Amino acid sequence: MKPATLWLLAVPNVRASRTRAALVAMGTAAAGGLVLVTLALFRVPAFALPPRGSTANYSISYDPRYAGIVTSAETRIGVATAVLLVAGTALVLAWQAVSSGSARRHRRDQALTTTGATPGDLRRLGAIETAVAGAVGGLLAGPVYLLLWFVLGPAQPATSRLLPALAPADLIAWACLVPASAALAAAAGARSGTQLHRRPLSGWWWLALAIVALAGMFTLPQLGQGDRQLQVTLMSVAVTLLLLVALACGAPWARGKASRMSRRGRTTDLLAGGGLRALAGPAGRAAGVLLGAGLTTGVATVILGNILRQATDLGSGGHLTGIVLAAVAAGLAALAGLATITLAAVDDLLTNRRGLAAMAAIGADLALLQALQRRRLRAATIAPLVSGLLIGGLGYGALSVAGEPAASTDAWPLLIVGPAALALLLLANAGIVRLLRSRTREAIDPANLRVA
Repeated sequence: MKPATLWLLAVPNVRASRTRAALVAMGTAAAGGLVLVTLALFRVPAFALPPRGSTANYSISYDPRYAGIVTSAETRIGVATAVLLVAGTALVLAWQAVSSGSARRHRRDQALTTTGATPGDLRRLGAIETAVAGAVGGLLAGPVYLLLWFVLGPAQPATSRLLPALAPADLIAWACLVPASAALAAAAGARSGTQLHRRPLSGWWWLALAIVALAGMFTLPQLGQGDRQLQVTLMSVAVTLLLLVALACGAPWARGKASRMSRRGRTTDLLAGGGLRALAGPAGRAAGVLLGAGLTTGVATVILGNILRQATDLGSGGHLTGIVLAAVAAGLAALAGLATITLAAVDDLLTNRRGLAAMAAIGADLALLQALQRRRLRAATIAPLVSGLLIGGLGYGALSVAGEPAASTDAWPLLIVGPAALALLLLANAGIVRLLRSRTREAIDPANLRVA
Protein backbone atom coordinates (compact mmCIF):
# COMPACT_ATOMS: atom_id res chain seq x y z
CA MET A 1 0.00 0.00 0.00
CA LYS A 2 1.40 3.41 -0.99
CA PRO A 3 2.28 5.93 1.75
CA ALA A 4 -0.17 8.45 0.29
CA THR A 5 -2.97 5.89 0.57
CA LEU A 6 -2.02 5.11 4.18
CA TRP A 7 -2.08 8.79 5.10
CA LEU A 8 -5.46 9.22 3.38
CA LEU A 9 -6.96 6.27 5.26
CA ALA A 10 -5.45 7.42 8.56
CA VAL A 11 -7.27 10.78 8.48
CA PRO A 12 -9.99 10.72 11.21
CA ASN A 13 -12.93 11.52 8.93
CA VAL A 14 -15.71 10.26 11.21
CA ARG A 15 -16.74 11.39 14.67
CA ALA A 16 -15.68 8.18 16.39
CA SER A 17 -12.19 8.38 14.90
CA ARG A 18 -11.81 12.01 15.93
CA THR A 19 -12.92 11.22 19.47
CA ARG A 20 -10.45 8.33 19.62
CA ALA A 21 -7.59 10.52 18.40
CA ALA A 22 -8.51 13.26 20.89
CA LEU A 23 -8.49 10.80 23.80
CA VAL A 24 -5.11 9.41 22.75
CA ALA A 25 -3.72 12.94 22.54
CA MET A 26 -5.19 13.90 25.91
CA GLY A 27 -3.80 10.82 27.67
CA THR A 28 -0.40 11.31 26.07
CA ALA A 29 -0.37 15.01 26.98
CA ALA A 30 -1.20 14.29 30.61
CA ALA A 31 1.45 11.58 30.86
CA GLY A 32 4.02 13.76 29.10
CA GLY A 33 3.35 16.72 31.37
CA LEU A 34 3.83 14.52 34.43
CA VAL A 35 7.08 13.14 33.02
CA LEU A 36 8.35 16.70 32.62
CA VAL A 37 7.34 17.37 36.23
CA THR A 38 9.36 14.33 37.32
CA LEU A 39 12.44 15.55 35.49
CA ALA A 40 12.06 19.02 37.00
CA LEU A 41 11.88 17.57 40.52
CA PHE A 42 15.49 16.45 40.26
CA ARG A 43 16.62 20.03 39.60
CA VAL A 44 15.56 21.04 43.11
CA PRO A 45 18.57 21.36 45.47
CA ALA A 46 18.32 18.41 47.84
CA PHE A 47 20.16 17.27 50.96
CA ALA A 48 21.07 13.59 51.33
CA LEU A 49 21.32 12.04 54.76
CA PRO A 50 24.37 9.85 55.45
CA PRO A 51 23.99 6.06 55.21
CA ARG A 52 22.17 4.30 58.04
CA GLY A 53 24.53 3.29 60.82
CA SER A 54 27.04 6.02 59.96
CA THR A 55 28.73 7.73 62.92
CA ALA A 56 29.91 10.77 60.95
CA ASN A 57 28.77 14.17 62.15
CA TYR A 58 26.55 16.14 59.79
CA SER A 59 24.23 19.11 59.83
CA ILE A 60 20.86 19.11 58.04
CA SER A 61 20.52 21.98 55.57
CA TYR A 62 17.36 22.06 53.47
CA ASP A 63 16.58 24.78 50.96
CA PRO A 64 13.83 26.96 52.53
CA ARG A 65 12.47 27.88 49.08
CA TYR A 66 10.88 24.45 48.58
CA ALA A 67 8.80 21.87 50.41
CA GLY A 68 10.67 19.43 52.59
CA ILE A 69 9.46 16.40 50.62
CA VAL A 70 11.48 17.50 47.58
CA THR A 71 14.52 18.98 49.32
CA SER A 72 15.15 15.63 51.00
CA ALA A 73 16.95 13.42 48.50
CA GLU A 74 15.24 10.32 49.93
CA THR A 75 11.61 11.45 49.92
CA ARG A 76 12.08 13.14 46.53
CA ILE A 77 12.58 9.70 44.97
CA GLY A 78 9.24 8.60 46.39
CA VAL A 79 7.52 11.72 45.08
CA ALA A 80 8.98 11.18 41.61
CA THR A 81 7.84 7.56 41.64
CA ALA A 82 4.31 8.59 42.60
CA VAL A 83 4.19 11.16 39.78
CA LEU A 84 5.38 8.56 37.27
CA LEU A 85 2.75 6.09 38.45
CA VAL A 86 0.04 8.71 37.86
CA ALA A 87 1.53 9.23 34.40
CA GLY A 88 1.21 5.48 33.90
CA THR A 89 -2.53 5.63 34.64
CA ALA A 90 -2.86 8.31 31.95
CA LEU A 91 -1.11 5.96 29.53
CA VAL A 92 -3.55 3.19 30.51
CA LEU A 93 -6.39 5.49 29.50
CA ALA A 94 -4.61 6.34 26.24
CA TRP A 95 -4.14 2.64 25.48
CA GLN A 96 -7.83 2.01 26.02
CA ALA A 97 -8.56 4.82 23.57
CA VAL A 98 -6.16 3.23 21.06
CA SER A 99 -7.93 -0.12 21.30
CA SER A 100 -11.46 1.34 21.22
CA GLY A 101 -13.62 1.33 18.11
CA SER A 102 -12.70 -2.29 17.47
CA ALA A 103 -15.92 -3.16 15.60
CA ARG A 104 -15.58 -0.29 13.12
CA ARG A 105 -11.88 -0.92 12.57
CA HIS A 106 -12.47 -4.65 12.14
CA ARG A 107 -14.97 -3.96 9.35
CA ARG A 108 -12.55 -1.52 7.75
CA ASP A 109 -9.65 -3.99 8.00
CA GLN A 110 -11.78 -6.75 6.45
CA ALA A 111 -12.62 -4.48 3.53
CA LEU A 112 -8.96 -3.50 3.07
CA THR A 113 -7.86 -7.13 3.27
CA THR A 114 -10.40 -8.00 0.55
CA THR A 115 -8.84 -5.37 -1.69
CA GLY A 116 -5.33 -6.76 -1.16
CA ALA A 117 -3.99 -5.08 1.98
CA THR A 118 -1.42 -7.16 3.88
CA PRO A 119 -1.10 -7.50 7.68
CA GLY A 120 1.92 -5.21 7.42
CA ASP A 121 -0.22 -2.55 5.74
CA LEU A 122 -2.76 -2.78 8.55
CA ARG A 123 -0.04 -2.40 11.18
CA ARG A 124 1.40 0.62 9.41
CA LEU A 125 -2.06 2.14 9.11
CA GLY A 126 -2.67 1.67 12.83
CA ALA A 127 0.74 3.14 13.62
CA ILE A 128 0.15 6.25 11.50
CA GLU A 129 -3.32 6.82 13.01
CA THR A 130 -2.01 6.92 16.57
CA ALA A 131 1.42 8.43 15.85
CA VAL A 132 -0.18 11.70 14.78
CA ALA A 133 -2.32 11.77 17.93
CA GLY A 134 0.73 10.90 20.02
CA ALA A 135 2.75 13.72 18.47
CA VAL A 136 -0.09 16.17 19.18
CA GLY A 137 -0.18 14.89 22.75
CA GLY A 138 3.58 15.40 23.04
CA LEU A 139 3.19 18.99 21.85
CA LEU A 140 0.37 19.58 24.35
CA ALA A 141 2.54 18.16 27.13
CA GLY A 142 4.39 21.50 27.20
CA PRO A 143 1.30 23.58 28.12
CA VAL A 144 0.24 20.85 30.59
CA TYR A 145 3.64 21.10 32.25
CA LEU A 146 3.41 24.89 32.40
CA LEU A 147 0.04 24.60 34.14
CA LEU A 148 1.37 22.05 36.63
CA TRP A 149 4.50 24.15 37.15
CA PHE A 150 2.40 27.19 38.02
CA VAL A 151 0.13 25.23 40.39
CA LEU A 152 2.99 23.42 42.15
CA GLY A 153 5.46 26.30 42.01
CA PRO A 154 4.68 30.04 41.98
CA ALA A 155 1.09 29.54 43.18
CA GLN A 156 2.33 27.92 46.41
CA PRO A 157 4.02 29.51 49.43
CA ALA A 158 7.76 28.99 49.63
CA THR A 159 7.52 26.11 52.11
CA SER A 160 5.14 24.17 49.83
CA ARG A 161 6.71 24.65 46.40
CA LEU A 162 7.72 21.48 44.59
CA LEU A 163 9.20 22.70 41.30
CA PRO A 164 12.08 25.04 40.51
CA ALA A 165 12.03 27.99 38.12
CA LEU A 166 11.76 27.31 34.41
CA ALA A 167 15.06 26.52 32.71
CA PRO A 168 16.38 25.58 29.24
CA ALA A 169 16.42 21.96 30.46
CA ASP A 170 12.60 22.00 30.39
CA LEU A 171 12.57 23.02 26.73
CA ILE A 172 15.13 20.33 25.85
CA ALA A 173 13.10 17.68 27.69
CA TRP A 174 9.93 18.79 25.89
CA ALA A 175 11.68 18.62 22.51
CA CYS A 176 12.76 15.05 23.26
CA LEU A 177 9.32 14.12 24.56
CA VAL A 178 7.45 14.92 21.33
CA PRO A 179 9.14 12.28 19.11
CA ALA A 180 9.14 9.81 22.02
CA SER A 181 5.37 10.25 22.41
CA ALA A 182 4.82 9.77 18.68
CA ALA A 183 6.97 6.62 18.66
CA LEU A 184 5.20 5.14 21.69
CA ALA A 185 1.78 5.88 20.21
CA ALA A 186 2.85 4.39 16.86
CA ALA A 187 3.97 1.19 18.58
CA ALA A 188 0.63 0.95 20.41
CA GLY A 189 -1.28 1.59 17.19
CA ALA A 190 0.69 -1.05 15.29
CA ARG A 191 -0.03 -3.56 18.03
CA SER A 192 -3.75 -2.79 18.00
CA GLY A 193 -3.85 -2.86 14.20
CA THR A 194 -3.00 -6.55 13.92
CA GLN A 195 -5.07 -9.58 14.77
CA LEU A 196 -2.07 -11.65 15.84
CA HIS A 197 -2.67 -13.51 19.11
CA ARG A 198 0.43 -13.29 21.29
CA ARG A 199 1.02 -15.85 23.98
CA PRO A 200 0.81 -14.07 27.33
CA LEU A 201 3.61 -14.33 29.85
CA SER A 202 3.22 -17.30 32.15
CA GLY A 203 1.46 -16.65 35.42
CA TRP A 204 4.43 -18.14 37.27
CA TRP A 205 6.59 -15.23 36.12
CA TRP A 206 4.09 -12.73 37.49
CA LEU A 207 3.89 -14.69 40.74
CA ALA A 208 7.69 -14.64 41.05
CA LEU A 209 7.75 -10.88 40.45
CA ALA A 210 5.04 -10.36 43.07
CA ILE A 211 6.98 -12.44 45.61
CA VAL A 212 10.19 -10.50 44.92
CA ALA A 213 8.35 -7.17 45.24
CA LEU A 214 6.64 -8.16 48.50
CA ALA A 215 9.88 -9.53 49.92
CA GLY A 216 11.61 -6.24 49.14
CA MET A 217 8.80 -4.21 50.71
CA PHE A 218 9.00 -6.26 53.91
CA THR A 219 12.81 -6.46 54.07
CA LEU A 220 13.97 -2.96 53.17
CA PRO A 221 12.33 -1.15 56.15
CA GLN A 222 14.09 -3.57 58.52
CA LEU A 223 17.61 -2.80 57.29
CA GLY A 224 19.55 -0.92 59.91
CA GLN A 225 22.42 0.09 57.66
CA GLY A 226 22.96 1.09 54.05
CA ASP A 227 22.49 3.92 51.63
CA ARG A 228 19.16 5.63 52.28
CA GLN A 229 18.61 6.77 48.70
CA LEU A 230 19.30 3.27 47.39
CA GLN A 231 16.84 1.79 49.85
CA VAL A 232 14.13 4.27 48.89
CA THR A 233 14.83 3.62 45.21
CA LEU A 234 14.55 -0.14 45.70
CA MET A 235 11.32 0.33 47.65
CA SER A 236 9.94 2.45 44.80
CA VAL A 237 10.92 -0.25 42.30
CA ALA A 238 9.22 -2.90 44.47
CA VAL A 239 5.98 -0.88 44.65
CA THR A 240 6.06 -0.27 40.90
CA LEU A 241 6.61 -3.99 40.21
CA LEU A 242 3.69 -4.89 42.45
CA LEU A 243 1.38 -2.48 40.62
CA LEU A 244 2.56 -3.79 37.24
CA VAL A 245 1.74 -7.32 38.41
CA ALA A 246 -1.70 -6.08 39.48
CA LEU A 247 -2.28 -4.57 36.03
CA ALA A 248 -1.07 -7.73 34.25
CA CYS A 249 -3.21 -10.02 36.41
CA GLY A 250 -6.28 -7.80 36.18
CA ALA A 251 -7.81 -9.56 33.17
CA PRO A 252 -7.53 -13.09 34.68
CA TRP A 253 -8.98 -11.72 37.92
CA ALA A 254 -11.92 -10.18 36.02
CA ARG A 255 -12.59 -13.47 34.19
CA GLY A 256 -12.49 -15.35 37.49
CA LYS A 257 -14.85 -12.83 39.04
CA ALA A 258 -17.23 -13.24 36.08
CA SER A 259 -17.17 -17.03 36.46
CA ARG A 260 -17.99 -16.80 40.16
CA MET A 261 -20.87 -14.44 39.41
CA SER A 262 -22.23 -16.81 36.75
CA ARG A 263 -22.23 -19.74 39.15
CA ARG A 264 -24.51 -17.98 41.62
CA GLY A 265 -27.53 -18.83 39.47
CA ARG A 266 -29.32 -15.49 39.64
CA THR A 267 -30.26 -14.05 36.26
CA THR A 268 -28.78 -10.64 37.03
CA ASP A 269 -25.46 -12.15 38.13
CA LEU A 270 -25.38 -14.46 35.13
CA LEU A 271 -25.91 -11.65 32.61
CA ALA A 272 -23.62 -9.22 34.45
CA GLY A 273 -20.96 -11.91 34.64
CA GLY A 274 -21.14 -12.41 30.89
CA GLY A 275 -20.76 -8.67 30.37
CA LEU A 276 -17.78 -8.54 32.74
CA ARG A 277 -16.12 -11.43 30.90
CA ALA A 278 -16.50 -9.54 27.61
CA LEU A 279 -14.71 -6.54 29.18
CA ALA A 280 -12.12 -8.57 31.09
CA GLY A 281 -9.15 -6.66 29.69
CA PRO A 282 -10.33 -3.07 30.34
CA ALA A 283 -12.03 -4.08 33.60
CA GLY A 284 -8.80 -5.71 34.77
CA ARG A 285 -6.77 -2.61 33.94
CA ALA A 286 -9.28 -0.41 35.74
CA ALA A 287 -9.14 -2.76 38.73
CA GLY A 288 -5.34 -2.54 38.83
CA VAL A 289 -5.45 1.26 38.71
CA LEU A 290 -8.07 1.39 41.47
CA LEU A 291 -5.99 -0.99 43.57
CA GLY A 292 -3.07 1.43 43.27
CA ALA A 293 -5.33 4.36 44.14
CA GLY A 294 -6.57 2.50 47.20
CA LEU A 295 -3.02 1.66 48.30
CA THR A 296 -1.99 5.31 48.01
CA THR A 297 -5.03 6.51 49.91
CA GLY A 298 -4.54 3.91 52.64
CA VAL A 299 -0.90 4.84 53.20
CA ALA A 300 -1.67 8.58 53.21
CA THR A 301 -4.51 8.02 55.66
CA VAL A 302 -2.30 6.19 58.16
CA ILE A 303 0.39 8.88 57.84
CA LEU A 304 -2.29 11.44 58.64
CA GLY A 305 -3.30 9.36 61.66
CA ASN A 306 0.31 9.24 62.87
CA ILE A 307 0.62 13.02 62.59
CA LEU A 308 -2.66 13.69 64.36
CA ARG A 309 -1.85 11.25 67.16
CA GLN A 310 1.50 12.93 67.74
CA ALA A 311 -0.17 16.38 67.67
CA THR A 312 2.32 17.50 65.01
CA ASP A 313 1.84 20.63 62.94
CA LEU A 314 0.52 19.42 59.59
CA GLY A 315 2.47 22.04 57.72
CA SER A 316 5.84 21.16 59.19
CA GLY A 317 8.22 19.14 57.07
CA GLY A 318 5.87 19.21 54.12
CA HIS A 319 3.48 16.69 55.71
CA LEU A 320 0.35 18.47 54.56
CA THR A 321 1.76 18.96 51.07
CA GLY A 322 2.61 15.27 50.79
CA ILE A 323 -0.79 14.11 52.04
CA VAL A 324 -2.65 16.47 49.69
CA LEU A 325 -0.53 15.37 46.74
CA ALA A 326 -1.14 11.72 47.56
CA ALA A 327 -4.89 12.33 47.73
CA VAL A 328 -4.88 14.20 44.42
CA ALA A 329 -2.77 11.51 42.76
CA ALA A 330 -5.09 8.78 44.01
CA GLY A 331 -8.13 10.70 42.80
CA LEU A 332 -6.67 11.27 39.34
CA ALA A 333 -5.66 7.63 39.07
CA ALA A 334 -9.16 6.50 40.07
CA LEU A 335 -10.70 8.82 37.47
CA ALA A 336 -8.39 7.41 34.81
CA GLY A 337 -9.36 3.87 35.78
CA LEU A 338 -13.08 4.66 35.65
CA ALA A 339 -12.64 6.45 32.33
CA THR A 340 -10.91 3.34 30.99
CA ILE A 341 -13.82 1.04 31.79
CA THR A 342 -16.30 3.69 30.55
CA LEU A 343 -14.62 3.78 27.14
CA ALA A 344 -14.72 0.00 27.02
CA ALA A 345 -18.42 0.00 27.94
CA VAL A 346 -19.20 2.45 25.12
CA ASP A 347 -17.30 0.28 22.67
CA ASP A 348 -19.15 -2.79 23.96
CA LEU A 349 -22.53 -1.12 23.39
CA LEU A 350 -21.60 -0.36 19.79
CA THR A 351 -20.22 -3.84 19.15
CA ASN A 352 -23.07 -5.84 20.72
CA ARG A 353 -26.04 -3.65 19.87
CA ARG A 354 -27.73 -6.40 17.87
CA GLY A 355 -27.61 -8.75 20.86
CA LEU A 356 -28.86 -6.02 23.17
CA ALA A 357 -31.70 -5.24 20.75
CA ALA A 358 -32.61 -8.92 20.79
CA MET A 359 -32.71 -8.87 24.60
CA ALA A 360 -34.98 -5.85 24.47
CA ALA A 361 -37.23 -7.63 21.97
CA ILE A 362 -37.87 -10.47 24.42
CA GLY A 363 -38.68 -8.16 27.33
CA ALA A 364 -35.46 -6.66 28.73
CA ASP A 365 -36.15 -2.96 29.22
CA LEU A 366 -33.74 -0.06 29.69
CA ALA A 367 -33.94 -0.26 33.49
CA LEU A 368 -32.80 -3.91 33.47
CA LEU A 369 -29.85 -3.19 31.18
CA GLN A 370 -28.79 -0.28 33.39
CA ALA A 371 -29.02 -2.54 36.43
CA LEU A 372 -26.70 -5.02 34.66
CA GLN A 373 -24.25 -2.23 33.85
CA ARG A 374 -24.32 -1.08 37.46
CA ARG A 375 -23.74 -4.60 38.72
CA ARG A 376 -20.84 -5.10 36.32
CA LEU A 377 -19.20 -1.84 37.34
CA ARG A 378 -19.49 -2.62 41.03
CA ALA A 379 -18.04 -6.08 40.53
CA ALA A 380 -15.01 -4.63 38.73
CA THR A 381 -14.30 -1.63 40.96
CA ILE A 382 -15.39 -2.07 44.59
CA ALA A 383 -13.19 -5.02 45.56
CA PRO A 384 -9.92 -3.52 44.18
CA LEU A 385 -10.47 -0.17 45.89
CA VAL A 386 -11.38 -1.69 49.26
CA SER A 387 -8.49 -4.16 49.05
CA GLY A 388 -6.09 -1.33 48.26
CA LEU A 389 -7.34 0.72 51.22
CA LEU A 390 -6.94 -2.18 53.64
CA ILE A 391 -3.58 -3.37 52.32
CA GLY A 392 -2.17 0.16 52.09
CA GLY A 393 -3.45 1.28 55.48
CA LEU A 394 -2.91 -1.82 57.58
CA GLY A 395 0.22 -2.88 55.69
CA TYR A 396 1.89 0.48 56.13
CA GLY A 397 0.96 0.48 59.79
CA ALA A 398 2.58 -2.93 60.21
CA LEU A 399 5.78 -1.81 58.46
CA SER A 400 6.03 1.62 60.08
CA VAL A 401 9.33 2.63 61.59
CA ALA A 402 7.81 2.89 65.04
CA GLY A 403 6.95 -0.80 64.90
CA GLU A 404 3.41 -0.24 66.09
CA PRO A 405 0.76 -2.81 65.10
CA ALA A 406 -1.68 -2.13 62.29
CA ALA A 407 -4.60 -2.07 64.72
CA SER A 408 -3.21 0.94 66.60
CA THR A 409 -4.98 4.28 66.71
CA ASP A 410 -2.76 5.44 63.84
CA ALA A 411 -5.14 3.79 61.37
CA TRP A 412 -8.36 5.25 62.76
CA PRO A 413 -8.79 7.72 59.83
CA LEU A 414 -9.44 4.66 57.65
CA LEU A 415 -12.82 4.42 59.37
CA ILE A 416 -13.69 7.79 57.85
CA VAL A 417 -11.73 7.81 54.59
CA GLY A 418 -12.69 4.23 53.63
CA PRO A 419 -16.49 4.70 53.64
CA ALA A 420 -16.09 8.13 52.01
CA ALA A 421 -13.98 6.68 49.19
CA LEU A 422 -16.46 3.84 48.72
CA ALA A 423 -19.39 6.28 48.59
CA LEU A 424 -17.58 8.38 45.96
CA LEU A 425 -16.93 5.25 43.92
CA LEU A 426 -20.61 4.25 44.04
CA LEU A 427 -21.59 7.76 42.96
CA ALA A 428 -19.10 7.57 40.10
CA ASN A 429 -20.52 4.21 39.01
CA ALA A 430 -24.03 5.66 39.05
CA GLY A 431 -22.79 8.61 37.01
CA ILE A 432 -21.23 6.28 34.43
CA VAL A 433 -24.49 4.35 34.06
CA ARG A 434 -26.38 7.60 33.61
CA LEU A 435 -23.79 8.79 31.08
CA LEU A 436 -24.32 5.60 29.08
CA ARG A 437 -28.12 5.92 29.19
CA SER A 438 -28.55 7.48 25.74
CA ARG A 439 -26.13 5.04 24.10
CA THR A 440 -27.87 2.12 25.79
CA ARG A 441 -31.22 3.35 24.49
CA GLU A 442 -29.75 3.54 20.99
CA ALA A 443 -28.31 0.03 21.31
CA ILE A 444 -31.67 -1.56 22.15
CA ASP A 445 -33.43 0.11 19.23
CA PRO A 446 -35.28 -2.61 17.24
CA ALA A 447 -33.69 -1.21 14.07
CA ASN A 448 -30.42 -2.87 15.15
CA LEU A 449 -32.02 -6.28 14.53
CA ARG A 450 -31.81 -5.73 10.79
CA VAL A 451 -29.29 -7.89 8.97
CA ALA A 452 -26.62 -5.78 7.29
